[in-house]
Amino acid sequence: MSSGAALIEMEGVGRVFVGPTGKRLEILRGVDLRVAAGEVVAITGESGVGKSTLLNLCGLLDRPTAGRLRLDGVDVDELVGARQARLRNEFVGFVFQFHHLLPEMTALENVLVPAMVRTRVGRRERARARELLERVGVAERAEHRPGTLSGGERQRVALARALMNEPALLLADEPTGNLDPATAAAVQELLFANVGREDRSMILVTHDRGLAARADRHFVLRGGELRLQERPAVAAPAVGDGGEQVG
Repeated sequence: MSSGAALIEMEGVGRVFVGPTGKRLEILRGVDLRVAAGEVVAITGESGVGKSTLLNLCGLLDRPTAGRLRLDGVDVDELVGARQARLRNEFVGFVFQFHHLLPEMTALENVLVPAMVRTRVGRRERARARELLERVGVAERAEHRPGTLSGGERQRVALARALMNEPALLLADEPTGNLDPATAAAVQELLFANVGREDRSMILVTHDRGLAARADRHFVLRGGELRLQERPAVAAPAVGDGGEQVG
């Protein structure tokens, strides 16, 4: 885990939704979270407790109704319109449970989408997209559309797309929740390998506690509050009178 500067900081963050009848639904309250450069943080919790809402706040897809949120040192309250969209596109990569690939585009074109938003796509961008497809093991499927790809292949393409703009922060929302165990294990390995390769940070939302255990820190979201999950203590080996291990 890196001890560098915080990429994302939450202080007392809350999120309240107001229904059509005026009823207030408090999803998050008093959330404090600091994620350093190169750190992987996992968040678990029951369905419907607000994990995706928290991730949407981190990715500037939503705004808190209370507290302060800073992304790369920038206060989110200061961002509007194009400035917010630019920071999100350049700083954050998203991997979702459902790949959300554009069906009319090839795998290569889907990977290039973030670059299309950011700049004019040229030889350099295409070379990076092909390199990413090779890195995640689907280079031979570059010209195929999502409808002809398996579920695991689609999620690999989605991971390549998330890495296209070299984001400092990767947000992964149940990235393997829709895959069979063998494919999920392979995608998990790719996810952690690519995070570690370029020392980027990741916030991982998952129901898989085994996957969460691979993170530097594991939080549980319950009742709108985020709490650090303590790692199980490792018992010290028994030693004999002479200081040698017994057994």
